[in-house]
Formats: sequence, structure tokens, C-alpha cells
Amino acid sequence: MADTTVHPRHRDAIRAVVQRYERPLVSFARRWVLNIATAQDIAQDTLLRLCQQPPEKLDELLEADRSAIEGWLFVVARNLAIDVQRKSGRTSPAGVISPALPAGTLTPAAAAEKAELADQIIQLIATLPEKQAEVIRLRFEQGLSYKSIASLTGLTVSYVGFLLHEGLKSVRAKAGAQAQPRASA
Repeated sequence: MADTTVHPRHRDAIRAVVQRYERPLVSFARRWVLNIATAQDIAQDTLLRLCQQPPEKLDELLEADRSAIEGWLFVVARNLAIDVQRKSGRTSPAGVISPALPAGTLTPAAAAEKAELADQIIQLIATLPEKQAEVIRLRFEQGLSYKSIASLTGLTVSYVGFLLHEGLKSVRAKAGAQAQPRASA
């Protein structure tokens, strides 16, 4: 078993990383594996692997800009999730997300309308080419920067921007086409 002792100079930084990224990693992994317990295991294993990095690598990751640690964490989580999928026979993200309703004082009707709209948008995103859908999810579900998405997917930052632009343009067009028949009814 690998030594998981973290050098004292890294403890506070690791603690901050765990607080900041544990939930987003679980959410990200859940898209791939559909099982919350497995997604939690993937997030935990990802954070454990961070702790197991040699001190020099930890210095590099923790002292760099935020996109370096984000990229590293989400690449590790993605690879672990893909390994789990391979073992279970599935090879692509599930695409199942539970839309979060904004906090506040929404009436039940307004909350239902927002949830329905979120479901429609999620369905439209699912119809996009895989790369477009993936970068949209990483940007808007996980809140990753273009640089972090590029690092995670192996794409260039400019291509990430292009995919986001084209994907969102396509979603807008499809949403508009769906809304027109309702408006004329």
C-alpha cells in the first residue's frame, strides 16, 4: 500500500483542495458511473492520489494557477471513471444530470417550469456531437475554465472555445425551433 502521509507544508493546501473539489468531483464522476457510491469512491481515490504525489509534484500543482490543479484532478477522475466503465461494459458518459433549482422563494409552478426548462436544455445538449456536449457540461456543470477543459480533454483552449460557441449556438437554435410550434398553437 502506498504511503499517504502528506508533508506538513502541504496539509492546509490539501485540505483546501478537498473542500473545494470533493463535491464537483463526485458530481463529475456520477455522470460517468451513475452510481453515487461509486462516484464518491472515484472522487476519494482521486484526492488520495493527489496526496500520494511526491512533494515536488505537489508543490508544482498547489503553487500553480487554479487551472493546473483542476485539470489534474478532473483528468485523474475521468480516467478512474473510464476504468470503472470498462469493467462494467459501458464506455461513454451517462449524460444524466439532475438539474439544480436556484435557491430562493420560487412558487411550485415556477420551480416546475424551471425544472422542465432545465430538462429540455439537458436533452438538447445530449443531441450535440460528443465533444460539444462534453465541453458544455464541463464548463457549466463543473464550472471549469477553458484552460482546465483543454487540459482535461486534450484539446486546445481555442478549440474548446469554438466547441462551446458552436454547441451553445446549436442549442439556442434547437430551443428556438421547439418554442415556435408552441407559440403558434
